[in-house]
Amino acid sequence: MGKTNIRNRTVELAGRLKEGMVQMPHIRLRTPRDPRLSAGIVAFDVDGLSADGVSRRLRQYRIIGSVSPYAERHVRLTPSFRNTPEDVEFALNALHVIRAGSPSRAQS
Repeated sequence: MGKTNIRNRTVELAGRLKEGMVQMPHIRLRTPRDPRLSAGIVAFDVDGLSADGVSRRLRQYRIIGSVSPYAERHVRLTPSFRNTPEDVEFALNALHVIRAGSPSRAQS
């Protein structure tokens, strides 16, 4: 596949994810949209929910996210060359549903 193709695919999918997130008023994107200023990790917050709560809710959709290990914690998704554009759309659809007050088995 090659490093350049992997890099290009990661940037493309991360860009799709970021562009989809900025369309959702309940999501605050923390990663710069400019691909020259970011790579594959996309950090964000969901209004009214903790990063851990969002990560738990994503797992209900079989989406693996992480939480940044810093004092100010954010949810992180990292599309990779193994993902497809359909995977990114699936994650965006899940994020559309995940918001404060939305029904969920997990606690925020």
